[in-house]
Amino acid sequence: MNAGRHNRPTATALLLVFVCLLLAACGGASKKTVSTGANVRGHPVNAVKTPLTATAYRRAVARYAACMRANGIGEDLQAANRSVARLEAIAKSNPKFAKVDIDCYTVMRSSLPGAHLGYIPPGSLIEALNAGLTIYRIPSGSMEPTLRIGQHAYVQTASYHLQTGDIVIFHPPAGAVQEECGPKPHVVRLGGAACAQPVSEAANIRFIKRVVAGPGDQIYIKEGHVYLKVSGMSTFVREQDSYIRPCGTSPECNFPTPITVPPGHWFLMGDNRGESDDSRFWGPVPTGWIVGAVRWCSAIHTACAGDR
Repeated sequence: MNAGRHNRPTATALLLVFVCLLLAACGGASKKTVSTGANVRGHPVNAVKTPLTATAYRRAVARYAACMRANGIGEDLQAANRSVARLEAIAKSNPKFAKVDIDCYTVMRSSLPGAHLGYIPPGSLIEALNAGLTIYRIPSGSMEPTLRIGQHAYVQTASYHLQTGDIVIFHPPAGAVQEECGPKPHVVRLGGAACAQPVSEAANIRFIKRVVAGPGDQIYIKEGHVYLKVSGMSTFVREQDSYIRPCGTSPECNFPTPITVPPGHWFLMGDNRGESDDSRFWGPVPTGWIVGAVRWCSAIHTACAGDR
């Protein structure tokens, strides 16, 4: 949940300039949500509130702009940041822009205290808060290619309606990092049936995965592809999964024996099917363990691949 780590940092980084000027005009510091997460096997993500001043942001942005100028990017960043379309045009017109932008984005982040290395751009935060969203930073590659390391997911944590295809933040079962299936902890046999039931307790960490089956659905996995039979269907149908990174014939990618998702539970898988510890190994997740659903997959409101 690694190539392409900063696949769209351009607009995010440059938008900082205008928003920081706005923060300075308003006067004083502002508390921002900073998302961090250790790269544990199950790909946890965490959102913690940490104070970060407008002065620190302005200093970081100044370093970014200076770095860009030193590397031959002579655009007037302050003028350009007012238009996402203009930022995209700049990036496309200059063949070395992307590399310089990634390098300078790293320089900008390194100017912040260690606790803020996964900082959230203030413009994105303001928009997200206005929309009632919480921002999470992606620490691992389990959701590639949809969400890459370092990207930010914008999550609706209230009044969301879950459906197959949604990307969600959730608490996995306790023991998920050890790939324990329930109800009595054990390890599933590869090549048979996926885990049909979790252990009874949730872990105090958060993961990010995609909903591939809901309550009462029947499911099996072949070469990383989900085959689903919902109520009223007579046959299994393969998911429309152009957004995944398939995993072929690896043992963990094949669970050909169908299982039924229990009532009130959701079967969750990473889009990087060969590099994700998910419901295949530790079971479907109860609705009450789900924190929220991802609504944007970038700071400029890019829809998540596979949205329905």
